[in-house]
Amino acid sequence: MSRSKATLIKNYKPTDFSHELKQRSMFKQLNQTIHHEDFKLAEQFLIIGGNAEDDTPEVIYKYPDFNIEQFMYEILVEFLYPRGVMKSRKTANSEDELHMFKEKAKNSAKHVSRFSTFFFTSSIVGCTRYAHCLSQARIIQKDGLNYVEDEIFYVMLTLSTRNSVIFSFLEQLLDEPETQNWSTTPSSIHLTDHFKMFFTLPSTYTEKIYLNPQVDALLDIPCHICRCLFLRVIPMDYLVLFVSTLLLEKRLFIKCEHKCLVSSLIAFLVEAIYPFQFEFPIISVLTNSLYDLMDSPTPLIVGLFETPKEIPAESVLYDIDSKTLTFFPPSFKQQIPQFPNANRVVCGLKESTKQIRKQPNHPMSYCIQKHESVISQCLNIIQIELKNMVVEFEDFCISSRTENNRIVSMFMKTEFIEYSSRKGRVFLKEFLQTQMFENWKTKMLIDMDEKKNSSISSDGGEETKTI
Repeated sequence: MSRSKATLIKNYKPTDFSHELKQRSMFKQLNQTIHHEDFKLAEQFLIIGGNAEDDTPEVIYKYPDFNIEQFMYEILVEFLYPRGVMKSRKTANSEDELHMFKEKAKNSAKHVSRFSTFFFTSSIVGCTRYAHCLSQARIIQKDGLNYVEDEIFYVMLTLSTRNSVIFSFLEQLLDEPETQNWSTTPSSIHLTDHFKMFFTLPSTYTEKIYLNPQVDALLDIPCHICRCLFLRVIPMDYLVLFVSTLLLEKRLFIKCEHKCLVSSLIAFLVEAIYPFQFEFPIISVLTNSLYDLMDSPTPLIVGLFETPKEIPAESVLYDIDSKTLTFFPPSFKQQIPQFPNANRVVCGLKESTKQIRKQPNHPMSYCIQKHESVISQCLNIIQIELKNMVVEFEDFCISSRTENNRIVSMFMKTEFIEYSSRKGRVFLKEFLQTQMFENWKTKMLIDMDEKKNSSISSDGGEETKTI
């Protein structure tokens, strides 16, 4: 900074600090209700599939058997079956072949592509409810060698971020022999004591957890929601563009036939923008009942199983299936500048993902143990640049005293942009106007002032300079 802070302070008046205090008061009121009370490691286990009469998708089993307050089960069903239940009627050539098909269906869940996660709001302010889903092919034998094949979903609802525990629970559950009949005859489900105990554990439980005492304990290691597959198919320069799109609070639409790719990409992007936070709607799958939300004036992340006839203006659409990127309108592309050092991030991501580009099919547990480090590295590459973007934040903060002798700080936005590097200035100028940055800035200022005021109190009221 070539000019002294004292010189810059002269550009600000007492009314500027008063305005800052008003904004801060509003921020505290909005966030004072946010509290993370104790909750269970797992809320509810569901089996979702087509019923026996008319193939209508529905929740065919739940444990514990109650309805979670304000949770819309019908929306989750729509997410999983946006086109309804897709059934194939087939005929095996022999009993041996039919048995082989059944074994293949049984083992179909042992691949990370069968996994997806959907985001929901919860009654606990500030907490996200996750629906972690593992799909499996289901064969329903009819007469003789005739059978029907469709898809069934095993779902865990949770507020916890102990992801590896939940993921390995679902994976181990489908390895149990008795679960193979659950999807066709849910009335015959017999739950083990270990299964029931899992739903009594608090999210802070740290002991080893066994679903079956005869097999290994559930995995319990740091693990992100997103899995590796999307990093093998999404161009890294597009991935970085999506980060800029979110940071600038634009609408982002991701279209793909495969739920696993869309859900993992969304989960990755939400984490990638740290230290900032995406506090706007996430529509995991745009179903008919949610179409009106597409025109919401707020920023959005939207997953699509098919492209709508109309996309709102000022939106970005990426079609994973056709590998096409579209801006609405086309000129909108010029309105999304890249964040500072974006090219360096692209190079880092390409290098980090080399080792997983040609990985064979693998189960969830393998992905957690072998590929989690790659996912974490990719997130870190992006997050480091975003942190560096505001690393000098405190250098551009000035302070004054209130009437009750409390310190209040303010961020010099104009000066921060003026002294930033020329390459990153276009992005920063727009980003600093977003609600995302405003929320982060206010939280930073509150934390700074609490430390300063606490220090003054502990020093017996030692005087500080008044602006």
